[in-house]
Amino acid sequence: MTKFKKHYNIFKVTLHGKASSVNPDEVASAHAQLLEITKDYEPHNIYNADESGLCYCMPPNKVLATEQKAGVKGDKSQITYLLCANADGTHKLNPLVIGSSAKPKIFRGKPAHYYGFQYTSKKKKKCLDDWKDIW
Repeated sequence: MTKFKKHYNIFKVTLHGKASSVNPDEVASAHAQLLEITKDYEPHNIYNADESGLCYCMPPNKVLATEQKAGVKGDKSQITYLLCANADGTHKLNPLVIGSSAKPKIFRGKPAHYYGFQYTSKKKKKCLDDWKDIW
């Protein structure tokens, strides 16, 4: 395959979307502030939660091409999930998944905790308040 790609001048192209850069000085400053705030706590009492999205209908951002290509606008259908654990990793909470359907067909009539996570739909106004009650 390598010889074929070289012969026909096919190479991997990364299709860039929005790109952002972070100032390293700001990161160092925020890290120092965080250490100051958490210095009086044990690692098992410090929790971090982060939310992320999974665009399950998005096309790949890397393709094989013979010339540089512009990216394509993909379907942004997504689920959002929230992960939370303590600093030493001894307590990991079940993920919270936030989807668009109140009762997704993929669950086949079973509750989300059967699959190892909590689920709520975007249609609920206060999904983070629900999350606090769930966890």
